Amino acid sequence: MARKLHGVGGVWTVVASLVIGVALVALPSGAQDAPAVKPAAEKAVKKERKPSYKRLPANFGKVVDEKQREQIYGIQEEFGPKIEALKTQLETLMKERDEKINALLTPEQLKKIDEMKAEAKGKRSKGKDKAEAKPEKEAKPEKEEKKAEAAK
Repeated sequence: MARKLHGVGGVWTVVASLVIGVALVALPSGAQDAPAVKPAAEKAVKKERKPSYKRLPANFGKVVDEKQREQIYGIQEEFGPKIEALKTQLETLMKERDEKINALLTPEQLKKIDEMKAEAKGKRSKGKDKAEAKPEKEAKPEKEEKKAEAAK
C-alpha cells in the first residue's frame, strides 16, 4: 500500500530520492575503466617482463613512511633477482628428482600414477564447483559450545 505523504518536505524527499536514483542508474557502471581481456600473446609478453619488486609486504603500507617505503623497495630490488634465481634452481632440481623417480617405475606403474593424478584433479575441480554452488554451512551450536568450553 502506498503511504500518503504529508507536507512539502515529504514530497521533496521522495522527488530528490528519485532523481538521485535515476542519476545513479544512468551513470556508466565503470565498464570504460575496466581493462579489456588481454589476448594470450599479451599475457605471454607480460611473463617475459622483468619482475617488479616494488610491492610492500602485507600491512606495511599502513605503517611505513615514504622514506622507509623507498628503502624497502631497494632491499626488494637487491634480493628479488637472487630469490628468482633460487626459485628457478629449485624448479630444476625438483624436475630432475621427479625424472629420476619416474625412471625407477615400470610403464604400468607410470600409467597408474597418471590415472590417479587425473582422478584427483577431477575431484578437486568438482569440489571447487560444489563450493561455489552451495553456501557455507553454519556451525552447529553444540560444537561452538564445546570449543568455548575447551578455550576456558
